[in-house]
Amino acid sequence: MGLPVIVNNLFRIALKSILKNKLRSMLTSLLTLPLAFPGVVVGFMIIMLAGRQGLIGQLTQELGAGKLVFAYSMFGLFLGYLYFSIPRTIVTVMAAAEKMDTRLEEAARSLGASHWHVVPLMVPAFMMRQVFLKVAPGA
Repeated sequence: MGLPVIVNNLFRIALKSILKNKLRSMLTSLLTLPLAFPGVVVGFMIIMLAGRQGLIGQLTQELGAGKLVFAYSMFGLFLGYLYFSIPRTIVTVMAAAEKMDTRLEEAARSLGASHWHVVPLMVPAFMMRQVFLKVAPGA
């Protein structure tokens, strides 16, 4: 299913069962913040931070670990992918989690199921997210 889906599922469990409403809305806003920035701005920020003359490279060189440059590597590309895909996954799966019938979850919990046993109820949201990634990968 992918790393963004797994990370989002962890956040969903934490948001739904542990955090209070104000903290939940603040954390959701923080996690979906990348949706507000255009890709060009984010790309420029990554180059400024992790490029050849970037802040991260200068800091690691000052600490004696050598100059760390990853903006132009597969790792930098992967971080950019995560930056853009995790917020979209969070929005999709949280909407499905809120529409999920709570009676099903309560019935599963009363039979001794943990949070992880309720995950199959979220499969339609995961499938929809995969379709959304294929149809509109940059959106």
